[in-house]
Amino acid sequence: MLNFKSRKYDYTSGFYMALSAQGRLQEIKHKFRGAFFPDWSGVTQERFFEFCDNRLILSTPSIPVSDDEKEVATLVWERV
Repeated sequence: MLNFKSRKYDYTSGFYMALSAQGRLQEIKHKFRGAFFPDWSGVTQERFFEFCDNRLILSTPSIPVSDDEKEVATLVWERV
C-alpha cells in the first residue's frame, strides 16, 4: 500500500506488478496485475527512471490536465 501526499493530492493506492526496464532509454514498463483501481489491472504503463544516490526516481510522460497545461507525476523510492 502506498500513501501519496503532494501539493495537489492526498490519497492512498495499492498495486502489484511485473516490471521490465530498458536501461539505455531509461524507460520502465509497469504491467499491473492487480490494483486498488480496478481499471489498472492488466494495463501496462510507461515510466522513466533515474538513479540518484540512494534514490530511484520514477516519472510519467507528460499528462494533459487541460487544453494548455500538462503535468508530470514523480515518485521517489529511497533506500534507508
